[in-house]
This record gives sequence, structure tokens and C-alpha cells, in this order.
Amino acid sequence: MRMIKSLVLGAVSLLALASWAQAADLVGDLKQRYDTLQSFSAEFEQKLTHKESGAVETRYGTLHFKKPLLIRWETKKPIKETLVVTGKEIWDYIPDEEVAYRYPHDLVQDSRSIIQVLTGQAALSKDFDIKEEGSENGMRKIRLYPKDPTPQMVEALIWVDAQTFIRRVDLVDFYG
Repeated sequence: MRMIKSLVLGAVSLLALASWAQAADLVGDLKQRYDTLQSFSAEFEQKLTHKESGAVETRYGTLHFKKPLLIRWETKKPIKETLVVTGKEIWDYIPDEEVAYRYPHDLVQDSRSIIQVLTGQAALSKDFDIKEEGSENGMRKIRLYPKDPTPQMVEALIWVDAQTFIRRVDLVDFYG
């Protein structure tokens, strides 16, 4: 009986190690791919789900990124909003409210921020525990658990395509 338990534990350990190795390989490939990029643009669909009420708000827009960390995140529907990250500060402009907010650049410097993850700037293997989650629709999935969670991110699931680009992110914040 002890031998069977030892064999089962050994098999489970090997599977866990293989999953970790696959995730580590994917993270390495992802880092290498994003290290070679100087800029990119993408359209996005963002769904914000409120855990308590179940209400879902869907936003559509574009994301433009240029190294080292210049970002323009423009929401076009349902409400226009433009978030700009410069080398010195962050601006959030909401035309309907005729207001612009300015934030310190430090907010995006934390490698656990979703902006850092999306733009390939995050130190995934250093700042996250990583778990391989298999494949879905031809994309590999990895789950990220920040080693030191922040209110903005306690867990994330990312989908990576065959060209090693992040195509989808599910992010869980402190409020679920």
C-alpha cells in the first residue's frame, strides 16, 4: 500500500513539474518575443464584471504601445475615455465629463500591473507563481498568481497564441 501511495505521489509530482516546465518555457518564449518588439497596436474588447451584482459592462477600443513604456489606451464605446502613459506621468481623459486626471508614473512601474503584463514588461517568472492551464481555441493558457498580490491583481489568466502574443487576459482584482 505504501508503495502505491509513493508511486501515485511520484506521478503527481512529475506531472506538476512537467506543467511548471511547460509554463516556464512559454513564459521564456513570451519574454523573448516581447523583448524584440518596439511597438504594437491592437483593438480590444474589455468586459468589466461586478462580482456582487453580476453586472457586466463591455468596452471597445484600441491600445497602442511603444517602448520603453508609452501607452495610449483609447476606449471608444460605450463611453469615450483616453488613458495615456508618458515617460513622466499618466493622463486619463474623459470627454463627456470634460475632465482629465493626472497620476504619477509610479502606478505603472510595478511589474505586477496589468499594463506591464500586457506590454511584455512584467517580470513574470520573478513576480508571479505560474501554472500551465492547457490550451483553448489553439492558444495556450497560463495562470499568474502574484507573489505579492495588489488590490488591482490577485490572479490573472492569459491566453497566448502560436506567434507568442498575449491575445486575452482574465484579471481578478481584490474585489473578485
